[in-house]
Amino acid sequence: MPQPAAGPAPGGETSKWRRRERPDFVGTVRDLAAAWTRSGGTDDHLADSLAAAGTSRPPGTRFDSLVIDEVQDIESLWYLPLASTLKDRATGGLFVFVDPTRHQDTPPPARPPFKLVLLDLPDNVRNSRQIAQAFGGLALAPMHYRGPAGEPVRFQPARPQDVIPTADAVVRALLNEGWPPQTVALLTTGAPHPAQARQVQQLGPDGYWDQLWTGKSVFHARAIDFKGLERPAVVLAVNGLSGPQALETLYVGLSRARSRLVVVGEPALIQELGGPAIAHPLDNAR
Repeated sequence: MPQPAAGPAPGGETSKWRRRERPDFVGTVRDLAAAWTRSGGTDDHLADSLAAAGTSRPPGTRFDSLVIDEVQDIESLWYLPLASTLKDRATGGLFVFVDPTRHQDTPPPARPPFKLVLLDLPDNVRNSRQIAQAFGGLALAPMHYRGPAGEPVRFQPARPQDVIPTADAVVRALLNEGWPPQTVALLTTGAPHPAQARQVQQLGPDGYWDQLWTGKSVFHARAIDFKGLERPAVVLAVNGLSGPQALETLYVGLSRARSRLVVVGEPALIQELGGPAIAHPLDNAR
């Protein structure tokens, strides 16, 4: 493994792992570029700087392997600079996870400039079968529901002005049922929840996200920013759905819960956007 000088010590959940099992770096591609180059600027500048830093470092300070998740969210200009951080590009491990599904105007994922072995992973194991079936009709690729059986998805109708207060009440009900606060997330499809805005102002963006891993309270986030993340229980507050990312936002929000999902909002708004794929599951959830 590379020496600690290869990057900052990882934080969050991986900081609890034993040293021999702990990754030497955990963060975004921009975090890595900033750490290795001690610079900032545009993505173009950071990517070029990372490529130069990677090729100039001694092999012992580079990575044996890279694991890149949600690679559809990065631009193609990052691929070669990231590959330069490997000890040996010919034998090093590069593991890339991509969600090829797209909604509306979401651009297609950038293809890497080198050959990778492609493995299709169509099985859904994150969500209970009931939750997966609720959003499965919105997916652009077929899924196999392999998760455990769970509780039915619940839907709580609410007028637009009442969505956030109603969602807060649902969260309180979950806590009263015995759900630990750190297992619950309240996600919004539109404007951030006031609690999120306060945390970002008080803790800064990095401190806010640290609460997802280290905090002991309900986590508040915008659904689209929660992509790739999860919690056992999620309350999805549909407080606005518009623009090119509307369908993707709905899909992401519905798919973040492992065991309990409660959707709060106007039925007409959700069904107008999701169409028949979401109308029937919501009717059953009332």
